[in-house]
Amino acid sequence: MPIEYVKETYQMQLKPLLMRSVLYFGSKEGIYSPDHHGGEFTCTWRDAYGRICRLANALQSLGVDRGDKVGSLAWNTHRHGELSFAVPMMGSVFHPTNIRYGREHLIYAVNHSKDKIMFVDEDLIPLVEDVSEELKTIKSYVIMTPLDKPPQTKLSPVYSYEELLRQASPVYDFPDDIPENSLAMLTYTGGTTGLPKGVGWSPRSMVLSVFGLIGPDQVNLCEEDTVMPVVNLFHINAHNFAWATAMLGGRLVWPGPHPSPEDQLSLIEKEKVTLFQGATAVLLFAMQEWDKGKYDLSSLSKVYSGSTAPNQALIEALEDKGLRLHWTYGMAEGRVISNTVTSRRKYMEGWPKEKYLQKMTRQGLPMPGTEVRVVNLDTGKDVAWDGKEKGEVLVRGLWTGQEYYNEPEATSKVFKDSWLHTGDVAVVEEDGYLYLVDRIKDIIKSAGEWISSVDLENAIMDNPVVRQAAVFGIPHPKWEERPVAAVVLKDEYKGRVTEEDIISPLRFRFAKWWLPDHVLFLDELPMTGTMKVMKRVLRDMWAEGKLKV
Repeated sequence: MPIEYVKETYQMQLKPLLMRSVLYFGSKEGIYSPDHHGGEFTCTWRDAYGRICRLANALQSLGVDRGDKVGSLAWNTHRHGELSFAVPMMGSVFHPTNIRYGREHLIYAVNHSKDKIMFVDEDLIPLVEDVSEELKTIKSYVIMTPLDKPPQTKLSPVYSYEELLRQASPVYDFPDDIPENSLAMLTYTGGTTGLPKGVGWSPRSMVLSVFGLIGPDQVNLCEEDTVMPVVNLFHINAHNFAWATAMLGGRLVWPGPHPSPEDQLSLIEKEKVTLFQGATAVLLFAMQEWDKGKYDLSSLSKVYSGSTAPNQALIEALEDKGLRLHWTYGMAEGRVISNTVTSRRKYMEGWPKEKYLQKMTRQGLPMPGTEVRVVNLDTGKDVAWDGKEKGEVLVRGLWTGQEYYNEPEATSKVFKDSWLHTGDVAVVEEDGYLYLVDRIKDIIKSAGEWISSVDLENAIMDNPVVRQAAVFGIPHPKWEERPVAAVVLKDEYKGRVTEEDIISPLRFRFAKWWLPDHVLFLDELPMTGTMKVMKRVLRDMWAEGKLKV
């Protein structure tokens, strides 16, 4: 029989998500943000929509049409948030650029995406001035300042954000006919394995990922929540939380420029934040400040992290404060793949604490809307659910990427037969739980046996003196590779800890040949813009003799 179809008249659009807050929660304060020059900004959802309309008119007056790319280099402020709403709703493409990119990666990402206009925060102007002569497609710059006039800069032509808004109409007719599969946003990978690669988002994938975030077994956002996304808008989770908070009529607290751990915790206390969202590394720094006992964080009910897996010590510390850590496994290409919220199962009640905490460090179950396979690296067949057989994680789903932007060769290597080949090595436990043991490029092979850098890192991070840790392999003339640990100590322990203090607790958990040959005490680890450790940089530094035992 021929296939029969149901007539569908509704294309997935972003506009209705924002309009719900305007129509039904318009008089409620929806936005708070610290501002440059020590000021503060607050407004209702209705007033926020008026500013977003003004911004759309201003963009149009600067020549931005459908399909044009609008770039930004900015902190999480109300202006950056307004830009993230306005641009895709116009049918243009929002490209938030990683503020932590080095010079080469910044130039590449802006030129590769062909941004037409760039919005820049005041304190980031020097970064753009340094590369402006090499930015081939930028026609004008907008400085995101509260002042009427832009500061002195060699960028040209240049405009003041607030002055543009004052001159624009607060009424704008956002289109309803944007194709749901059209390009709406571009985010770029962290550049850990070469030049960054663009990943495109459509209105459809953005809407679906928002509903995935608030869907079954997820973070249970509601109108009463006050949400603070600390992860910068070049990372997709910040977008998901912004759109979801708007749709539900909640309240957004943007952390503002240069948010330190002290700033973040002060904002939670002052603005009664209920959900704090940041990378695991950001959360670790915040926890150290929190433990000083200077803040009343009783409003906080949800903590959400990502980028890297948390260790048992972090999960336990939060649970001791009455908080449950929600964390995601994902990447730019795959967006959000799994979430530990789905990982707490009824049968775990009554488990010994150590067993439970260990389970909560797993990547867990796929989020509803995603499918995950783990395939043997040699045979290509699905691994056994025994927690032992290792394989590569493959993923596909409602919001998973299907290609790199204008990178057909790179696409062909990673996106195959509708599956994203993540490059992550994992096992699947008997109950279906996904547990990452390493990246393919980071797993260490010593004397023909595999050593998981992730397992070693998690164990080292359980040591109360350690703030951050990374384990990487170095060449060895006899054993092929050997592990080395790079460790950042908490401030109060610096200069007081020896290599043996780090190695000794590992002797009870790992075979002798797993133990790191060396422990390097560093002031900081090289990080990507999404707060992941760049082990490639550590390996290069070792090879160049820049890391000393």
